[in-house]
Amino acid sequence: MKIVPRNLQPVIEEWLFRGKVIIIYGARQVGKTTLVKELLFKHGDPKDYFNCEILSVMQVFQQNNPLLIKQVMGNSRLVVLDEAQYIQGIGQIIKTDTDIILR
Repeated sequence: MKIVPRNLQPVIEEWLFRGKVIIIYGARQVGKTTLVKELLFKHGDPKDYFNCEILSVMQVFQQNNPLLIKQVMGNSRLVVLDEAQYIQGIGQIIKTDTDIILR
């Protein structure tokens, strides 16, 4: 499969590893998942991709237990939560967990 270069990729790469959450959103079927998987391949570890449509993944994050989430993520530098909108209250969960994990 040929991957189409994304103009947005270098812009995102500039913001990686600054202790911030980066949200990528857009219309269906435009390549968001392909983009984040490419970023993980280049800058992280593909095992740090979490599809939040999968019930077991959803359950981990819905518990909003920062220690459990830290255990799942380990010392990952880059984590992707794909389809995160399926997790109720994901904005607050990410804020809380990011604040705790980055300490």
